[in-house]
Amino acid sequence: MPVVNKLKTMDDFHKAINESNEHPVLICKFSPVCPTSAMAEREFESFISDAPTEAAYYTLDVIYDRDVARGLSKEINIRHESPQALLFKNEECVWHDSHYELTKDTFQEEVSKFI
Repeated sequence: MPVVNKLKTMDDFHKAINESNEHPVLICKFSPVCPTSAMAEREFESFISDAPTEAAYYTLDVIYDRDVARGLSKEINIRHESPQALLFKNEECVWHDSHYELTKDTFQEEVSKFI
């Protein structure tokens, strides 16, 4: 099972984006107080249990690390949503989606495209 790291700072975000030059990087943003986000987080955890190890995985708590969540959305020019998934390859966001579209199957399909 792959390791899931937490994004806590914009520096962490920049390192993750740089890492996408080597392999796909999936960043998932969740809120600890939103039922829809809890559902998406369960889907992500289910995906991670047998996710490809050729990618890197990060999560971001949009309540606790609000400034990072808003900062990264502004930097990549993609509207902030929660829950939200962002997939990067070669420092570009190659896929993003949110809410009920975040399923184990969707994560698997999108990450697999870039491995």
